[in-house]
Amino acid sequence: MIPDMSQVKIGDIKAATENVDVRVKVLSLNQRELHNQRGDSIYFSGIVGDDTGTISFTAWTFPSAIRPGDVIDINNAYVKEFNGKLRLYVDSRSEVILRPKDEIEVRRSYREFKVKDLNTRDAYVSVKGRVSGIRVTEQERDGQKVTIYSGYLEDETGRVRLTSFDVPLVEGGVYQFEGARVSEYNGILRVTVQNRTRVSQVTEEISMGKRYYSISELNDSIGGITLTGFAVTVGEKSGIIYRCSVCNRVIEEVRCPDHPIDVPKMDIFAYFTLDDGTGTVQCTCGRQVLMPLLGLTDADLDFTKSRLDTRTISGRIEAALLGRAISVEGDLTKGTNGLTLRARSISYISKDDLKEISIMIQEEIS
Repeated sequence: MIPDMSQVKIGDIKAATENVDVRVKVLSLNQRELHNQRGDSIYFSGIVGDDTGTISFTAWTFPSAIRPGDVIDINNAYVKEFNGKLRLYVDSRSEVILRPKDEIEVRRSYREFKVKDLNTRDAYVSVKGRVSGIRVTEQERDGQKVTIYSGYLEDETGRVRLTSFDVPLVEGGVYQFEGARVSEYNGILRVTVQNRTRVSQVTEEISMGKRYYSISELNDSIGGITLTGFAVTVGEKSGIIYRCSVCNRVIEEVRCPDHPIDVPKMDIFAYFTLDDGTGTVQCTCGRQVLMPLLGLTDADLDFTKSRLDTRTISGRIEAALLGRAISVEGDLTKGTNGLTLRARSISYISKDDLKEISIMIQEEIS
């Protein structure tokens, strides 16, 4: 395949430009109808690529014979930025030529993200971080065993769920993932690594520490962050809850309808509003977070022996949280009512916290 010397490589396109000639492989092709005041029209969009990278395109005219997988020359197109990314545009002045005998091995390029900036709008990304909490399980799919590595991917900006299918990951290892998939389930972001993902282990050290954020900065689910502020409200249903000792479901009555003969277990739960001066966020916390704050032990929550009642625990929760300056570390989830922080730990503001917050504020001002 002899390239036209006037053609440019996708990876060399760094800015908006006119009169672009490229030889590319069509990776995806969509046709859509557009209805507006000017009337009805049809346009085409998709992704094309070469051995240096990929780029999205929009075409107002496109040969009907071309299919995904075909190699084509696009002459006299132009490139401009759309939604923060460069895009190739094909209009009536452009020429599209099918090259049926040619082949191109496409190198897919992915936008580099920090963990805190991951979102489902960019479904496939390049991201680097340290893996932790790895659990290895096996499943059978289509008659074949699949090894699944589940845990977390984290960097200095945050933490996100991580799942790797048949791609081994070492606990504590730092990896670069190119072409990892970002998805959301139950309001929680997840990065998925599959056989098409390019995985490389790197020697770079990543400093974690506490990741302090102001509430106004947050717009998507992210884990492993720390917020500081005042608990300005405590939910009226905070206090003792009862769970089935078999299925763990919350039960409204004394017994679980599915397991009525089994003795239930006591649990505690709280939800409150945190205000840091830049905004507010709803927070939730459970037994492991609340027990140290309330001075409770496991024996205090033994259903067969405990003398605690909901009013007593609710009062303790209000006294421990309401109006107090606290530091909350946890994971943000996104639901129909916005963001919620699931607390993993709560502590009262310390001098170290104030120092970190001051540094963060100074960085935002400067």
